Amino acid sequence: MIAASLQNTLLLNYLVREIEEQLKAFGLNRSKQAFRPHISLGKIPKTADAETIEIPSVLQNCHDMRVTVDQLTLYQSKFPCYSVVQTKWLERYD
Repeated sequence: MIAASLQNTLLLNYLVREIEEQLKAFGLNRSKQAFRPHISLGKIPKTADAETIEIPSVLQNCHDMRVTVDQLTLYQSKFPCYSVVQTKWLERYD
C-alpha cells in the first residue's frame, strides 16, 4: 500500500473514538489493530518488484501538508468492488 502518514493528535483520536461509537449502531466493532492515522493513496501489486517502483520527484519531499476534510464516507468493501454506504458532511471548526 502507498500511504501518507498523518500526525496522531488528540483531536484525531477523539474523532476516531466518536466514529467507532457511531458505527456500533451498524453492528461494526472497533478494529483490533492499533490506530495508525494515514490516507491510503494506492496499492502496489504483490508481484511488483520494489526496486522498480519510482516515487515522482514532486512527492519525495512532501512534509507538513494540510488538507481540509469536509465529509466522511463509509464504504463497504467486497474486493474488488467498493460501494458507498453513507456520506456525512462535517461542520467547519476554525
